[in-house]
Amino acid sequence: MSPDVDADHGLVRRGRFGRVLANSLSLSRIPLAALILYGEIRTWSLAVFLFFLAMDASDLLDGFVARRFGCPSPKGAALDSGVDFAVLFAITSFHINKSNYALLLSALMVLSFGSFILAKLACGASLRPGFGKYSGTVLYASLSVGAGARAILPQISSPVATIGLACSAFVLALSVFENLFTLIGRSRDVRSRNSTEIRKNPDRF
Repeated sequence: MSPDVDADHGLVRRGRFGRVLANSLSLSRIPLAALILYGEIRTWSLAVFLFFLAMDASDLLDGFVARRFGCPSPKGAALDSGVDFAVLFAITSFHINKSNYALLLSALMVLSFGSFILAKLACGASLRPGFGKYSGTVLYASLSVGAGARAILPQISSPVATIGLACSAFVLALSVFENLFTLIGRSRDVRSRNSTEIRKNPDRF
């Protein structure tokens, strides 16, 4: 083989390895979420905190790995978002009976994820990530800080958790409004384009 062919094969192998590693990091949050829920049931505060830290690390590393190996893809981004929604919704829903914030966050997550999917379908590749890009990270961080407070400083865990969850709710609400405004703007663009077409070609309508 020529050096150019060898180099191309090396890039392909590198990209394939990067995709597998990035997707594995994303999927690792599913068993970690199961361990967190089991730890919550058994009241293993320190273990839950450590599991949250591992989940935070995987959330930060999957995108970094994909960029580092030059293999970011829409499918990888969709997998990352889907896993984030599934695990975060499961964890917050587990606490619905214990906190009103958990119910609020669960509802906001459904609205944020649902409105994002609709905006993505309406705008396609032209949709630019906004507040939704950071909502998962903020929620992971707030849950981790709350778990750390319960494990290390239980006397201040309640206000710390409340502040963190309030920040998460705020970012999620911004994400919902952003997606809704995107959909409204897209709808106006479509109506404007259709009106222009009708004026230009009245015989076709």
